[in-house]
Amino acid sequence: MSYDYNDNAKVYYSGKYWNDYPECLSIINTRLFGKDINWTDFLLKNNLKFNNALILNSGNGWVERDLYDKGIIKSADCVEYNQDLINESNTKKEDRNLNYIQHDINTVEFESEKFDLVLNFAAGHHIRYIEKVFINIRKWMKLDAYFIHNDYIGPQRNQYTKQQWLNMNNMNNTLSIKFRKQLGYPDVIQMMIDDPTEAINPQRIIPLLNDLFNIEYHTKSGGSLAYEILTHNDKLFNSNVEERTEIVNYLMKKDEEYMNKTGESFFHFIMCRKNIELDEDIINKNINMMNNREKLADKSYGHYCYNLLNHNDLILCNEHNSYGKSFFVHGFSQIESNGRWSIGDKSIIRFKYNSKGNDKLIIKCNTLPNYVL
Repeated sequence: MSYDYNDNAKVYYSGKYWNDYPECLSIINTRLFGKDINWTDFLLKNNLKFNNALILNSGNGWVERDLYDKGIIKSADCVEYNQDLINESNTKKEDRNLNYIQHDINTVEFESEKFDLVLNFAAGHHIRYIEKVFINIRKWMKLDAYFIHNDYIGPQRNQYTKQQWLNMNNMNNTLSIKFRKQLGYPDVIQMMIDDPTEAINPQRIIPLLNDLFNIEYHTKSGGSLAYEILTHNDKLFNSNVEERTEIVNYLMKKDEEYMNKTGESFFHFIMCRKNIELDEDIINKNINMMNNREKLADKSYGHYCYNLLNHNDLILCNEHNSYGKSFFVHGFSQIESNGRWSIGDKSIIRFKYNSKGNDKLIIKCNTLPNYVL
């Protein structure tokens, strides 16, 4: 199975997400900007306009068309891997000064100090070699350029921690059956079939911005509770608007309370400029981290270390699509002949446990030498 890209463009524009609810988007905007204005209006309010933008993973082109029509950008180079999306973008751009480049964002090259805006709109979480790309972006930016992010910056491949998952389920179960979503813990294998780049390394975005750039504006959308419950929830989305609004407001209130308590947020809006005086050691540190991580991923067919189990963790296997029956990959450095992944002197096998009874599986997480079977 390839874990590079899915050539089917339909996977990127299907279903209804939490920000497709008008009432939810209003709350998100208020969280980000202090009042109900979208991010482009925020740029205009602050008189931020740009001559030459770089759009990362531009998809079907609607973002840059909107920026162009509002006078925020005068021109843009737009990088997109999928040829069908490139074709659609070129068809819809009409006479706008937008240049579409069919290329892998991980390997594309531009001249130094070319852009006064680089935009990551729901794109960065699809970048595998993100350290390399962000270091390159820093080179491509003019001295006074902005690097703007409106993106998912949550758990890698949506592999939520046990506590996050339990909190989502508890909140979902407070809803009436009429609006309740049947939650299923994201299956890594299915995600890699649908889109191998989905949430591949989002956990690295903020650390990289802190290392390579100067952050000037950073606000959080939240989503740690509400995102999974609202997204692809057709029962709720298609319900009576008055009822739907009441439920959305309730979920987003609880979501904000959780965000304020824990600091956790799956979505962020960030504006930054490049750090002019950057130590070369910081660049080398990030490149080495990337190389080591992706070398291990290559050995494991595109998998990463997502979560860790606690000692004597109890895995319940009598619930449909329970967290405990999901696909786990825990710290590893290589696949050994016995099928075990390991790192140093610690090992845990991946597992997928199927049972229709009341069985329980106790996983005891103990340190073992690699030669112990």
